[in-house]
Amino acid sequence: MRAAWRVAALIGLLATVIGCAAKPIPKGKLIKRVDVIGADKVSERTVANSIATTGTSRIFGGTLKDVPLLGLLDAYTVEYAVYDRLVLERDLLRVRRLYQARGFYDVEVRAGRVIELPTGEVRVEIVVQEGQPVSLGRVEMDYPDREEKPDLNAELLELLQEYQAEPKASGEARPRWNEDRYDEMKSRLARLLADEGYAYAKVEGTVEVDLPRRKADVRFTIDPGPFCTFGDLELDDAQLGEIPRRTVVGAIAIEPNTPYSASKLEIAQYALADLQVFGSIEVQALRTKPAREGEPQPKLVTRIPIKVSLQPVKLQEINGGVGAEFGSLIDGHASIGYANRNFLGGLRRLSTTLEGSVIPFPLRLEDVVKDPQVTDIIPEAGLRLDLRQPGFLERRTSLLASAEGKIYLPRTTSIPEVVPEDYTIVGYRELDGALGLERKFRFTELGGFSLDARPFFRLTVADPFPYNDQTLDPAYNRVLIPYLDFTFAWDVRKNREGRPDPVDPELGFYIALNTQFAFGDAFDVRLRPEVRAYVPITDRVVLAGKWASGYLFPFNYGASLSAGPEPDARDQQLLSFRGFFSGGPYSNRGYGYRDLGPHAKLLFLSPNATSDGLAPIGGFGMWEVSGEVRFLLTDTIVGVTFLDASDVVRTLNDFRVTHPHLSPGVGLRYASPVGIKLRLDLGVRVPYLQRVGERELAPSEGGPALIYDNMGNEIGQEHDNFPVALNLAIGEAF
Repeated sequence: MRAAWRVAALIGLLATVIGCAAKPIPKGKLIKRVDVIGADKVSERTVANSIATTGTSRIFGGTLKDVPLLGLLDAYTVEYAVYDRLVLERDLLRVRRLYQARGFYDVEVRAGRVIELPTGEVRVEIVVQEGQPVSLGRVEMDYPDREEKPDLNAELLELLQEYQAEPKASGEARPRWNEDRYDEMKSRLARLLADEGYAYAKVEGTVEVDLPRRKADVRFTIDPGPFCTFGDLELDDAQLGEIPRRTVVGAIAIEPNTPYSASKLEIAQYALADLQVFGSIEVQALRTKPAREGEPQPKLVTRIPIKVSLQPVKLQEINGGVGAEFGSLIDGHASIGYANRNFLGGLRRLSTTLEGSVIPFPLRLEDVVKDPQVTDIIPEAGLRLDLRQPGFLERRTSLLASAEGKIYLPRTTSIPEVVPEDYTIVGYRELDGALGLERKFRFTELGGFSLDARPFFRLTVADPFPYNDQTLDPAYNRVLIPYLDFTFAWDVRKNREGRPDPVDPELGFYIALNTQFAFGDAFDVRLRPEVRAYVPITDRVVLAGKWASGYLFPFNYGASLSAGPEPDARDQQLLSFRGFFSGGPYSNRGYGYRDLGPHAKLLFLSPNATSDGLAPIGGFGMWEVSGEVRFLLTDTIVGVTFLDASDVVRTLNDFRVTHPHLSPGVGLRYASPVGIKLRLDLGVRVPYLQRVGERELAPSEGGPALIYDNMGNEIGQEHDNFPVALNLAIGEAF
């Protein structure tokens, strides 16, 4: 009964988010689909993306159209396409030009048929006869300064060799002629010259197409112009307000009289953005403007001034919020924060957040609809301070320091179905501190990317205590863990315009490695590599993927983890701070927060837990794989289908692929007017794919459905848990 109630609630919530307003059907003949016949050497997708005549677009190919409730999603997101003969005729010219730009000068394009379908829609066929392509022939360069500047000449020739060695189609001896690559090559040659001090460099090209030979001979003519240097920096102090000029100039890091470089201008703009105090930034080289047609060319300025235009944001802000959490525990929480982006000058950023919450113990989500009972009110509180000092040691290195104190009830606490009177509610008083550096190295290769280095010293001190009047078990110990933390990341994530964008990327990749060396109560080495990738499929669809794994090598704890089903209290306690967990809105979305992997009775938190009081204990090893298809529904709403898989193992010897804990799901993203992206994901745990070949997992593996006796035999089925997780979060999952 409770499972049915949850399903109805989840479906109702999803329908509410989507809305029930269907789009009106436009007048005219709707296009079911457009087929491109004969497209072989140029892909059908490339042709289809170049024309305005398209088929009616439905998510999941229209399979949800007639499904109850889910049909609302189809009706709300459908994009109708209406047949227009004039538009189709113009599209045929577009396809012909598309082929010619790729070297197919003999192409013939015609509309084959417009077929009436029984549904009243039409199917459009575009027939293409491609012909034979023109190949890239000789590639030459006319550079008058080759003898005076041999190093620069060598770099230019290297670019030409790359151009001639572009990928060849199967069975073709040379690369095909392509106008886009030709234009790109001229831009690359000009950019190389601009990075070497030639701000006025010009690259022109001539192409001779020999149709009988089917060859296109190319010659690039290079005029480097005068050698240039940077001039004075023009920065209006009135734009800065309270922001110190010295810090801004240090971030720009362009010295007068040094050789001109277009890349240095781009890197300076990114460095100013990293200060996080400007709403708009423009770094402009004041080169001599070219003369209009018929006018004499003015004298070129070779000492080029740099003009910087900035618009600061508010340097101080106060924020706050309230919320609630529903799951293994229910809580209501509130927070208030203050941030100062110029604390004591020098663009020091100070932020502080005060949080508090109240937990009606042991109330859980399922208890709300049956017999809710509350035995204790558990308060939680936390205070966090963060300080960022830019320009530490050198211009683009920042010093970061943070301190956080909190009193809380661990979310991994196992709560028995019936809480005994002598049950000890164990909380933690915890202090976390960090001190380290952050340095971003910006590069303009590959369209722009960064290498980030963040070395830190961190310290965790956690002291358990009883929330109620019960006596704390003598096995409970204070935890003191100092450790070194190093993170290195290679970030090539970009948006559709090709600009670096780590928040909402649509193409590129991200590679990171976090390494920790702990000493003290826990002496270990911890590694966590991660890779993320993003590939645009169409203008409205992006494919995203993530792989991550974790490896923990302990030296003074953990022996009991492989000795039996219930590790000793000290190993469990240290593992809760140093081990790996999986599950939740930024991990495997079919599971609750940290709820995937090995489970046991947490003796150090619940010494009197009953046989059903199992909780996640974490592990020494972990792997996660996620894939998403993100498709734009409206200007502010993005739909997602995802597939998550992961596993956590007690020891590194237990690594396996037979327990993928597979969780497919769907989700929505909403870009709010205040710039925050809200995310709603619904993940489902699929039977037989949590452990391959098994319908359910045992409770010791985090399985929600079956109960086993002490011998491992199935003795019944528990219906209180439905294999679905609903996650509401901010930002993308990865």
